[in-house]
Amino acid sequence: MKIVPLQELLQRSPPNTNPFQFVHDLIARVLLPRTPNCAAPALVFFGIVYGANILVCLAILIIPLHRGPTSRKKYQSPWQVHHIPESTTPYYIPNSGLCMAVFQLITCVISEIYVAMMYYSAKSQSFQRATYALVWVEIRWLPMYLGVWATAWASFAFCLCTSERTLYRSLHLNPLVFNSLCFLFATALFTLAVYYTVRQLTLLTSSYAQHDIFFKNLHLAIDQWNRTRGKPLPEPTLINLERTYESFVNSVRVSMAHTRSTILFWTICAIPIFLVYAVSVWAFLTLVRGCTDVATGKISVLDHCKAVIEPGTKDQDISSDLDVKCNNTDQITLSGMGNYLKRKYIYLATQSSCLSLCLCFHIAVGIFRLAAGDKVIYDGNVRAAVALLNFGGSCFIFLAMTIQCYHMVTDKKGERKSEILANEERVINYPIQVSSVKEKKKKKNCAS
Repeated sequence: MKIVPLQELLQRSPPNTNPFQFVHDLIARVLLPRTPNCAAPALVFFGIVYGANILVCLAILIIPLHRGPTSRKKYQSPWQVHHIPESTTPYYIPNSGLCMAVFQLITCVISEIYVAMMYYSAKSQSFQRATYALVWVEIRWLPMYLGVWATAWASFAFCLCTSERTLYRSLHLNPLVFNSLCFLFATALFTLAVYYTVRQLTLLTSSYAQHDIFFKNLHLAIDQWNRTRGKPLPEPTLINLERTYESFVNSVRVSMAHTRSTILFWTICAIPIFLVYAVSVWAFLTLVRGCTDVATGKISVLDHCKAVIEPGTKDQDISSDLDVKCNNTDQITLSGMGNYLKRKYIYLATQSSCLSLCLCFHIAVGIFRLAAGDKVIYDGNVRAAVALLNFGGSCFIFLAMTIQCYHMVTDKKGERKSEILANEERVINYPIQVSSVKEKKKKKNCAS
Protein backbone atom coordinates (compact mmCIF):
# COMPACT_ATOMS: atom_id res chain seq x y z
CA MET A 1 0.00 0.00 0.00
CA LYS A 2 1.55 3.27 -1.14
CA ILE A 3 1.54 6.09 1.41
CA VAL A 4 0.67 9.48 -0.07
CA PRO A 5 1.87 12.42 2.09
CA LEU A 6 -0.85 14.54 3.62
CA GLN A 7 0.49 17.73 2.03
CA GLU A 8 0.21 16.13 -1.40
CA LEU A 9 -3.41 15.20 -0.73
CA LEU A 10 -4.18 18.74 0.41
CA GLN A 11 -2.67 20.15 -2.78
CA ARG A 12 -4.98 17.95 -4.89
CA SER A 13 -8.09 19.75 -3.65
CA PRO A 14 -9.96 21.88 -6.24
CA PRO A 15 -9.78 25.68 -5.98
CA ASN A 16 -12.12 27.44 -3.54
CA THR A 17 -12.67 24.14 -1.70
CA ASN A 18 -11.87 23.24 1.89
CA PRO A 19 -8.76 21.03 1.39
CA PHE A 20 -9.31 19.24 4.70
CA GLN A 21 -12.89 18.39 3.74
CA PHE A 22 -11.56 17.10 0.42
CA VAL A 23 -9.07 14.81 2.22
CA HIS A 24 -11.83 13.64 4.57
CA ASP A 25 -14.14 12.66 1.72
CA LEU A 26 -11.32 11.03 -0.24
CA ILE A 27 -10.19 8.78 2.63
CA ALA A 28 -13.76 7.91 3.59
CA ARG A 29 -14.54 6.93 0.01
CA VAL A 30 -11.42 4.76 -0.28
CA LEU A 31 -11.45 2.99 3.09
CA LEU A 32 -15.21 2.85 3.66
CA PRO A 33 -16.74 1.97 0.30
CA ARG A 34 -20.43 1.20 0.14
CA THR A 35 -21.65 -2.20 -0.96
CA PRO A 36 -23.11 -1.86 -4.48
CA ASN A 37 -26.90 -1.94 -4.61
CA CYS A 38 -26.77 -4.69 -7.24
CA ALA A 39 -25.31 -7.05 -4.60
CA ALA A 40 -28.42 -6.82 -2.40
CA PRO A 41 -30.38 -9.65 -4.14
CA ALA A 42 -27.38 -11.98 -3.92
CA LEU A 43 -26.96 -11.15 -0.23
CA VAL A 44 -30.63 -11.96 0.37
CA PHE A 45 -30.15 -15.32 -1.37
CA PHE A 46 -27.12 -16.22 0.74
CA GLY A 47 -28.94 -15.08 3.86
CA ILE A 48 -31.67 -17.61 3.04
CA VAL A 49 -29.06 -20.32 2.40
CA TYR A 50 -27.39 -19.72 5.76
CA GLY A 51 -30.78 -19.65 7.49
CA ALA A 52 -31.75 -22.98 5.91
CA ASN A 53 -28.38 -24.43 6.90
CA ILE A 54 -28.99 -23.36 10.50
CA LEU A 55 -32.29 -25.27 10.48
CA VAL A 56 -30.63 -28.38 9.03
CA CYS A 57 -27.87 -28.27 11.66
CA LEU A 58 -30.44 -27.95 14.44
CA ALA A 59 -32.36 -30.90 13.00
CA ILE A 60 -29.20 -33.05 13.01
CA LEU A 61 -28.63 -32.18 16.66
CA ILE A 62 -32.24 -32.54 17.86
CA ILE A 63 -33.69 -35.53 15.96
CA PRO A 64 -31.45 -38.19 17.61
CA LEU A 65 -32.65 -37.04 21.04
CA HIS A 66 -36.11 -38.45 20.27
CA ARG A 67 -34.98 -41.85 18.97
CA GLY A 68 -33.82 -43.62 22.07
CA PRO A 69 -30.41 -44.45 23.55
CA THR A 70 -29.11 -46.33 20.47
CA SER A 71 -29.62 -43.37 18.17
CA ARG A 72 -28.21 -40.94 20.74
CA LYS A 73 -25.12 -43.08 21.15
CA LYS A 74 -24.58 -43.25 17.41
CA TYR A 75 -25.22 -39.60 16.51
CA GLN A 76 -24.36 -37.76 19.75
CA SER A 77 -21.12 -39.50 20.78
CA PRO A 78 -18.22 -37.21 19.85
CA TRP A 79 -15.74 -40.05 19.22
CA GLN A 80 -15.78 -43.61 17.93
CA VAL A 81 -13.05 -46.16 18.57
CA HIS A 82 -12.30 -48.87 16.02
CA HIS A 83 -9.86 -51.76 16.43
CA ILE A 84 -8.11 -53.72 13.68
CA PRO A 85 -6.22 -57.02 14.07
CA GLU A 86 -2.94 -55.64 12.77
CA SER A 87 -2.49 -53.20 15.66
CA THR A 88 -3.23 -52.95 19.35
CA THR A 89 -3.86 -49.21 18.96
CA PRO A 90 -7.39 -48.37 17.75
CA TYR A 91 -8.44 -45.75 15.25
CA TYR A 92 -9.93 -42.68 16.93
CA ILE A 93 -12.60 -41.33 14.64
CA PRO A 94 -14.64 -38.15 15.25
CA ASN A 95 -18.39 -38.20 14.79
CA SER A 96 -18.48 -36.29 11.53
CA GLY A 97 -22.22 -35.57 11.64
CA LEU A 98 -22.08 -34.11 15.14
CA CYS A 99 -18.91 -32.09 14.49
CA MET A 100 -20.20 -30.68 11.22
CA ALA A 101 -23.57 -29.76 12.76
CA VAL A 102 -22.01 -27.93 15.73
CA PHE A 103 -19.26 -26.13 13.82
CA GLN A 104 -21.44 -25.23 10.84
CA LEU A 105 -24.11 -23.89 13.18
CA ILE A 106 -21.55 -21.47 14.62
CA THR A 107 -20.28 -20.60 11.14
CA CYS A 108 -23.75 -19.91 9.77
CA VAL A 109 -24.73 -17.66 12.69
CA ILE A 110 -21.58 -15.55 12.23
CA SER A 111 -22.06 -15.50 8.46
CA GLU A 112 -25.68 -14.35 8.85
CA ILE A 113 -24.45 -11.36 10.86
CA TYR A 114 -21.87 -10.54 8.19
CA VAL A 115 -24.46 -10.89 5.40
CA ALA A 116 -26.78 -8.54 7.28
CA MET A 117 -23.98 -5.98 7.66
CA MET A 118 -23.16 -6.21 3.96
CA TYR A 119 -26.83 -5.80 3.05
CA TYR A 120 -27.44 -2.76 5.24
CA SER A 121 -24.20 -1.15 4.07
CA ALA A 122 -25.82 -0.97 0.64
CA LYS A 123 -28.76 0.88 2.19
CA SER A 124 -27.27 3.00 4.96
CA GLN A 125 -24.09 5.00 5.57
CA SER A 126 -24.07 4.01 9.24
CA PHE A 127 -23.09 0.42 8.37
CA GLN A 128 -20.08 1.31 6.24
CA ARG A 129 -17.63 1.17 9.11
CA ALA A 130 -18.98 -2.18 10.29
CA THR A 131 -18.38 -3.79 6.90
CA TYR A 132 -14.94 -2.23 6.61
CA ALA A 133 -13.74 -4.74 9.21
CA LEU A 134 -13.01 -8.13 7.70
CA VAL A 135 -13.04 -9.62 11.18
CA TRP A 136 -16.29 -11.50 10.59
CA VAL A 137 -14.79 -13.21 7.57
CA GLU A 138 -11.74 -14.27 9.55
CA ILE A 139 -13.70 -15.59 12.54
CA ARG A 140 -16.04 -17.80 10.56
CA TRP A 141 -13.20 -19.70 8.87
CA LEU A 142 -12.16 -21.38 12.12
CA PRO A 143 -15.34 -23.37 12.93
CA MET A 144 -15.99 -24.05 9.25
CA TYR A 145 -12.58 -25.60 8.62
CA LEU A 146 -12.67 -27.59 11.87
CA GLY A 147 -15.99 -29.13 10.87
CA VAL A 148 -14.81 -29.89 7.34
CA TRP A 149 -11.59 -31.44 8.65
CA ALA A 150 -13.50 -33.62 11.13
CA THR A 151 -15.58 -35.01 8.27
CA ALA A 152 -12.48 -35.58 6.12
CA TRP A 153 -10.83 -37.35 9.07
CA ALA A 154 -13.84 -39.65 9.55
CA SER A 155 -14.22 -40.36 5.83
CA PHE A 156 -10.57 -41.26 5.42
CA ALA A 157 -10.65 -43.49 8.50
CA PHE A 158 -13.76 -45.22 7.17
CA CYS A 159 -11.91 -46.02 3.96
CA LEU A 160 -9.00 -47.45 5.95
CA CYS A 161 -11.41 -49.79 7.77
CA THR A 162 -13.38 -51.11 4.79
CA SER A 163 -13.26 -54.52 3.17
CA GLU A 164 -10.80 -54.00 0.35
CA ARG A 165 -8.45 -51.90 2.49
CA THR A 166 -6.90 -50.36 -0.59
CA LEU A 167 -5.76 -47.29 1.32
CA TYR A 168 -4.40 -49.31 4.23
CA ARG A 169 -2.29 -51.56 1.99
CA SER A 170 -1.10 -48.68 -0.19
CA LEU A 171 -0.34 -46.06 2.46
CA HIS A 172 0.53 -48.34 5.40
CA LEU A 173 -1.12 -45.93 7.80
CA ASN A 174 -1.33 -47.86 11.04
CA PRO A 175 -3.64 -46.40 13.70
CA LEU A 176 -0.85 -44.79 15.72
CA VAL A 177 0.52 -42.88 12.71
CA PHE A 178 -2.94 -42.01 11.42
CA ASN A 179 -4.19 -40.75 14.79
CA SER A 180 -1.02 -38.72 15.34
CA LEU A 181 -1.20 -37.05 11.92
CA CYS A 182 -4.89 -36.19 12.28
CA PHE A 183 -4.55 -34.81 15.80
CA LEU A 184 -1.41 -32.88 14.82
CA PHE A 185 -3.11 -31.29 11.81
CA ALA A 186 -6.20 -30.37 13.83
CA THR A 187 -4.04 -28.87 16.61
CA ALA A 188 -1.91 -26.89 14.15
CA LEU A 189 -5.00 -25.68 12.32
CA PHE A 190 -6.68 -24.55 15.53
CA THR A 191 -3.54 -22.89 16.96
CA LEU A 192 -2.63 -20.98 13.81
CA ALA A 193 -6.25 -20.01 13.16
CA VAL A 194 -6.58 -18.57 16.66
CA TYR A 195 -3.31 -16.67 16.19
CA TYR A 196 -4.35 -15.15 12.86
CA THR A 197 -7.85 -14.32 14.11
CA VAL A 198 -6.71 -12.72 17.37
CA ARG A 199 -3.98 -10.75 15.60
CA GLN A 200 -6.49 -9.59 13.01
CA LEU A 201 -8.78 -8.38 15.80
CA THR A 202 -5.88 -6.57 17.44
CA LEU A 203 -4.75 -4.87 14.24
CA LEU A 204 -8.28 -3.83 13.29
CA THR A 205 -8.84 -2.41 16.76
CA SER A 206 -5.62 -0.44 16.42
CA SER A 207 -6.69 0.80 12.98
CA TYR A 208 -10.03 1.92 14.37
CA ALA A 209 -8.31 3.79 17.20
CA GLN A 210 -5.92 5.56 14.83
CA HIS A 211 -8.81 6.24 12.46
CA ASP A 212 -10.80 7.97 15.22
CA ILE A 213 -7.82 10.06 16.36
CA PHE A 214 -6.95 11.23 12.86
CA PHE A 215 -10.53 12.03 11.86
CA LYS A 216 -11.07 13.91 15.12
CA ASN A 217 -8.11 16.16 14.32
CA LEU A 218 -9.24 16.39 10.70
CA HIS A 219 -12.72 17.58 11.76
CA LEU A 220 -11.10 20.24 13.95
CA ALA A 221 -9.01 21.38 10.98
CA ILE A 222 -12.14 21.53 8.79
CA ASP A 223 -14.00 23.66 11.33
CA GLN A 224 -11.01 25.97 11.86
CA TRP A 225 -10.52 26.46 8.11
CA ASN A 226 -14.22 27.31 7.71
CA ARG A 227 -14.12 29.78 10.61
CA THR A 228 -11.00 31.56 9.33
CA ARG A 229 -12.31 31.51 5.73
CA GLY A 230 -9.32 29.76 4.22
CA LYS A 231 -6.46 31.14 6.28
CA PRO A 232 -3.53 28.72 6.81
CA LEU A 233 -3.69 26.65 9.99
CA PRO A 234 -1.07 27.13 12.74
CA GLU A 235 2.04 25.04 12.25
CA PRO A 236 1.58 22.96 15.49
CA THR A 237 -1.90 21.97 14.29
CA LEU A 238 -0.58 20.87 10.90
CA ILE A 239 2.30 18.92 12.48
CA ASN A 240 -0.11 17.10 14.82
CA LEU A 241 -2.44 16.35 11.92
CA GLU A 242 0.40 14.93 9.80
CA ARG A 243 1.61 12.79 12.70
CA THR A 244 -1.82 11.26 13.31
CA TYR A 245 -2.26 10.77 9.56
CA GLU A 246 0.99 8.79 9.30
CA SER A 247 0.06 6.65 12.31
CA PHE A 248 -3.34 5.92 10.79
CA VAL A 249 -1.96 4.99 7.37
CA ASN A 250 0.74 2.77 8.90
CA SER A 251 -1.83 0.91 11.00
CA VAL A 252 -4.01 0.33 7.94
CA ARG A 253 -1.02 -0.90 5.94
CA VAL A 254 -0.02 -3.40 8.64
CA SER A 255 -3.62 -4.61 8.95
CA MET A 256 -3.92 -5.13 5.20
CA ALA A 257 -0.61 -7.02 5.08
CA HIS A 258 -1.81 -9.34 7.83
CA THR A 259 -5.12 -9.81 6.02
CA ARG A 260 -3.18 -10.99 2.98
CA SER A 261 -1.21 -13.44 5.13
CA THR A 262 -4.45 -14.73 6.64
CA ILE A 263 -5.96 -15.31 3.20
CA LEU A 264 -2.82 -17.21 2.18
CA PHE A 265 -3.01 -19.31 5.37
CA TRP A 266 -6.61 -20.41 4.79
CA THR A 267 -5.93 -21.14 1.12
CA ILE A 268 -2.96 -23.35 1.98
CA CYS A 269 -4.94 -25.16 4.72
CA ALA A 270 -7.67 -26.05 2.24
CA ILE A 271 -5.29 -27.89 -0.10
CA PRO A 272 -4.39 -30.93 2.12
CA ILE A 273 -8.01 -31.28 3.28
CA PHE A 274 -9.13 -31.27 -0.35
CA LEU A 275 -6.61 -34.02 -1.17
CA VAL A 276 -7.93 -36.15 1.71
CA TYR A 277 -11.45 -35.77 0.37
CA ALA A 278 -10.33 -36.64 -3.16
CA VAL A 279 -8.72 -39.90 -2.00
CA SER A 280 -11.77 -40.73 0.13
CA VAL A 281 -14.17 -40.20 -2.78
CA TRP A 282 -12.05 -42.50 -4.95
CA ALA A 283 -12.11 -45.19 -2.23
CA PHE A 284 -15.87 -44.86 -1.74
CA LEU A 285 -16.50 -45.26 -5.46
CA THR A 286 -14.33 -48.39 -5.44
CA LEU A 287 -16.45 -49.81 -2.62
CA VAL A 288 -19.64 -48.94 -4.49
CA ARG A 289 -18.42 -50.91 -7.49
CA GLY A 290 -17.55 -53.92 -5.33
CA CYS A 291 -20.92 -53.91 -3.55
CA THR A 292 -22.71 -53.58 -6.89
CA ASP A 293 -20.93 -56.66 -8.25
CA VAL A 294 -21.88 -58.64 -5.15
CA ALA A 295 -25.50 -57.45 -5.13
CA THR A 296 -26.02 -58.24 -8.83
CA GLY A 297 -24.37 -61.65 -8.57
CA LYS A 298 -21.46 -60.89 -10.91
CA ILE A 299 -19.09 -62.13 -8.23
CA SER A 300 -19.73 -64.07 -5.07
CA VAL A 301 -19.03 -62.74 -1.62
CA LEU A 302 -16.19 -65.23 -1.33
CA ASP A 303 -14.64 -64.01 -4.59
CA HIS A 304 -15.05 -60.44 -3.39
CA CYS A 305 -13.10 -61.34 -0.25
CA LYS A 306 -10.46 -63.31 -2.16
CA ALA A 307 -9.79 -60.27 -4.34
CA VAL A 308 -8.37 -58.60 -1.27
CA ILE A 309 -5.67 -61.24 -0.71
CA GLU A 310 -2.34 -60.38 -2.20
CA PRO A 311 -0.87 -62.92 -4.66
CA GLY A 312 1.48 -65.48 -3.14
CA THR A 313 -0.11 -65.54 0.32
CA LYS A 314 -1.78 -68.61 1.77
CA ASP A 315 -3.18 -67.72 5.13
CA GLN A 316 -3.79 -64.20 6.32
CA ASP A 317 -6.52 -62.11 7.85
CA ILE A 318 -8.92 -60.33 5.55
CA SER A 319 -11.85 -58.10 6.32
CA SER A 320 -15.28 -58.13 4.73
CA ASP A 321 -18.36 -55.98 5.06
CA LEU A 322 -20.45 -59.10 4.46
CA ASP A 323 -20.49 -62.37 6.38
CA VAL A 324 -20.18 -65.55 4.30
CA LYS A 325 -22.97 -67.90 5.37
CA CYS A 326 -23.60 -71.53 4.53
CA ASN A 327 -27.10 -71.61 3.07
CA ASN A 328 -29.05 -70.03 0.23
CA THR A 329 -31.28 -67.97 2.51
CA ASP A 330 -28.28 -66.17 3.94
CA GLN A 331 -26.96 -65.59 0.43
CA ILE A 332 -30.18 -63.76 -0.42
CA THR A 333 -29.78 -61.71 2.74
CA LEU A 334 -26.23 -60.86 1.71
CA SER A 335 -27.45 -59.59 -1.65
CA GLY A 336 -29.87 -57.23 0.10
CA MET A 337 -27.17 -56.10 2.49
CA GLY A 338 -24.88 -55.48 -0.47
CA ASN A 339 -27.47 -53.09 -1.87
CA TYR A 340 -27.75 -51.37 1.51
CA LEU A 341 -24.00 -50.92 1.82
CA LYS A 342 -23.85 -49.65 -1.76
CA ARG A 343 -26.36 -46.93 -0.90
CA LYS A 344 -24.38 -46.11 2.22
CA TYR A 345 -21.15 -45.70 0.26
CA ILE A 346 -22.92 -43.61 -2.38
CA TYR A 347 -24.16 -41.30 0.39
CA LEU A 348 -20.64 -40.98 1.82
CA ALA A 349 -19.13 -40.38 -1.62
CA THR A 350 -21.73 -37.72 -2.43
CA GLN A 351 -21.25 -35.90 0.87
CA SER A 352 -17.46 -35.97 0.52
CA SER A 353 -17.76 -34.73 -3.07
CA CYS A 354 -19.85 -31.73 -1.99
CA LEU A 355 -17.32 -30.77 0.69
CA SER A 356 -14.39 -31.25 -1.69
CA LEU A 357 -16.10 -28.95 -4.21
CA CYS A 358 -16.56 -26.40 -1.41
CA LEU A 359 -12.84 -26.52 -0.63
CA CYS A 360 -11.93 -26.30 -4.31
CA PHE A 361 -14.17 -23.24 -4.58
CA HIS A 362 -12.52 -21.60 -1.55
CA ILE A 363 -9.06 -22.29 -2.96
CA ALA A 364 -10.02 -20.56 -6.21
CA VAL A 365 -11.51 -17.59 -4.32
CA GLY A 366 -8.40 -17.36 -2.14
CA ILE A 367 -6.16 -17.19 -5.20
CA PHE A 368 -8.39 -14.49 -6.67
CA ARG A 369 -8.25 -12.47 -3.43
CA LEU A 370 -4.46 -12.70 -3.36
CA ALA A 371 -4.29 -11.59 -6.99
CA ALA A 372 -6.65 -8.65 -6.32
CA GLY A 373 -4.27 -7.26 -3.68
CA ASP A 374 -5.28 -4.03 -1.95
CA LYS A 375 -8.38 -3.68 -4.13
CA VAL A 376 -10.10 -6.12 -1.76
CA ILE A 377 -10.15 -3.27 0.78
CA TYR A 378 -10.51 0.04 -1.01
CA ASP A 379 -12.37 -0.98 -4.19
CA GLY A 380 -16.03 -1.40 -3.31
CA ASN A 381 -16.91 -3.50 -6.36
CA VAL A 382 -13.98 -5.90 -5.92
CA ARG A 383 -14.63 -6.21 -2.20
CA ALA A 384 -18.31 -6.95 -2.76
CA ALA A 385 -17.46 -9.52 -5.45
CA VAL A 386 -14.97 -11.28 -3.17
CA ALA A 387 -17.46 -11.33 -0.29
CA LEU A 388 -20.15 -12.83 -2.51
CA LEU A 389 -17.73 -15.44 -3.82
CA ASN A 390 -16.81 -16.40 -0.25
CA PHE A 391 -20.49 -16.92 0.48
CA GLY A 392 -20.75 -19.19 -2.57
CA GLY A 393 -19.13 -22.09 -0.73
CA SER A 394 -22.12 -22.18 1.62
CA CYS A 395 -24.22 -23.77 -1.14
CA PHE A 396 -21.98 -26.86 -1.25
CA ILE A 397 -21.95 -27.12 2.54
CA PHE A 398 -25.74 -26.83 2.60
CA LEU A 399 -25.98 -29.75 0.17
CA ALA A 400 -23.61 -31.84 2.30
CA MET A 401 -25.54 -31.07 5.50
CA THR A 402 -28.86 -31.83 3.81
CA ILE A 403 -27.51 -35.20 2.65
CA GLN A 404 -26.32 -35.89 6.21
CA CYS A 405 -29.75 -35.01 7.64
CA TYR A 406 -31.60 -37.11 5.06
CA HIS A 407 -29.39 -40.12 5.76
CA MET A 408 -29.96 -39.75 9.49
CA VAL A 409 -33.75 -39.55 9.06
CA THR A 410 -33.91 -42.58 6.75
CA ASP A 411 -31.26 -44.64 8.55
CA LYS A 412 -33.87 -46.53 10.59
CA LYS A 413 -34.59 -48.62 7.49
CA GLY A 414 -30.98 -49.70 7.40
CA GLU A 415 -31.11 -50.48 11.11
CA ARG A 416 -34.06 -52.81 10.55
CA LYS A 417 -32.15 -54.61 7.81
CA SER A 418 -29.11 -54.93 9.99
CA GLU A 419 -31.16 -56.63 12.69
CA ILE A 420 -31.60 -59.55 10.28
CA LEU A 421 -27.91 -60.27 10.68
CA ALA A 422 -28.14 -59.52 14.42
CA ASN A 423 -25.05 -57.37 14.14
CA GLU A 424 -26.08 -53.72 13.98
CA GLU A 425 -22.73 -52.18 14.95
CA ARG A 426 -20.82 -54.00 12.23
CA VAL A 427 -23.13 -52.95 9.42
CA ILE A 428 -24.16 -49.43 10.37
CA ASN A 429 -20.99 -47.91 11.75
CA TYR A 430 -17.66 -49.29 10.55
CA PRO A 431 -18.37 -52.83 9.27
CA ILE A 432 -15.47 -55.24 9.59
CA GLN A 433 -15.45 -59.02 9.73
CA VAL A 434 -12.08 -60.73 10.27
CA SER A 435 -11.50 -64.35 9.34
CA SER A 436 -8.85 -66.51 7.72
CA VAL A 437 -8.67 -67.97 4.26
CA LYS A 438 -8.97 -71.51 5.61
CA GLU A 439 -12.22 -70.59 7.37
CA LYS A 440 -13.52 -69.14 4.10
CA LYS A 441 -12.73 -72.40 2.30
CA LYS A 442 -14.56 -74.40 4.97
CA LYS A 443 -17.62 -72.17 4.61
CA LYS A 444 -17.50 -72.55 0.82
CA ASN A 445 -17.41 -76.36 1.14
CA CYS A 446 -20.30 -76.18 3.58
CA ALA A 447 -22.34 -74.16 1.09
CA SER A 448 -21.62 -76.66 -1.70
